[in-house]
Amino acid sequence: AADLFILPTRREGLPRALLEAMGMGMPCIATPVAGIPELLDREELVPVDDPEALARSIEALARDRAWRLRASRRNHARARAFSAHDLASRRRAFHRKVAELFEGER
Repeated sequence: AADLFILPTRREGLPRALLEAMGMGMPCIATPVAGIPELLDREELVPVDDPEALARSIEALARDRAWRLRASRRNHARARAFSAHDLASRRRAFHRKVAELFEGER
């Protein structure tokens, strides 16, 4: 079992591994690239290529039980908004809107 998910990446889109960890209610720490800042709070983001900041964040989260519990609950709730079903629904709605725009040009 894991107590914390860490993703110190330089490049990502919307990382599935992060969403899966969040869905399991894990506290997470990651770098603020691409879509990650939309998923995590500022206190859970560390600069790219800054191992000292990453170590400080890991220590702080490990020592603060209340923060871990808050992050766990919040992450679980946020991940639900990114389920495959919800994403497919949003994608269909987007495609309908685009089709309507093109229909209006004819």
